[in-house]
Amino acid sequence: YEVLSFIKSLQEDAFLAGGEVHYLLGNHDALLLSQVYGIKEMSGYQAYNTQLMFANNGGQERDVNLLSMDLPLLKWLEQCPFILKEGTTLFQHCDATVYYDVLPFEQRLYIPYNELCLHINTALRYYVSKFGCKSDGYFNLFDLLCSWKGFLQRDSVENYLSKFQCSRVVHGHTRTESGMIERYFNSKVISIDCEMNYNEYNKSPDRGDILVLTEKEIYEVSN
Repeated sequence: YEVLSFIKSLQEDAFLAGGEVHYLLGNHDALLLSQVYGIKEMSGYQAYNTQLMFANNGGQERDVNLLSMDLPLLKWLEQCPFILKEGTTLFQHCDATVYYDVLPFEQRLYIPYNELCLHINTALRYYVSKFGCKSDGYFNLFDLLCSWKGFLQRDSVENYLSKFQCSRVVHGHTRTESGMIERYFNSKVISIDCEMNYNEYNKSPDRGDILVLTEKEIYEVSN
């Protein structure tokens, strides 16, 4: 809850200073939202199943309760994008083509590449609304956004990027084996999930990496 509040305030400060801060929704955000709405909408086995999934993914009941009472923050979170294009760089949470695949097939042929992210964000919000209640919708979205390892082949990466007219994609979701930011396919794919938690890959629990992108350079900053 505190992290989301901080990012929202950081976004507001950046806007006033003439800059931008963006927060991309991922599978854990969808799972959190399923719990926020599940307080009122779920019962019995359905509630138990989703609560168990939430707990197993590190979810905290305290965050659910605080977010459910903070309507401005809740609405802000729901309006955050799933995918974002900045220049020729594509940003998305998971390393998969599920974002493009969610578009109705008949629309894919007619949407201009510079409008794809807008339509994908709209399509994913519509995906949530297709289910009987928001808790169900977000839980199914969580499952959808758990896609991973979709960028293992150079051909699939280049085909995906060509649809957006982008030169590279930055993603999280799947932890890197080194515990550091990794690049592959000549930096067409940049994986930034370094897992700040202590784990078998990252032996320094307080360590974090920041990816810095410019027109001509890519470099990392570590604490």
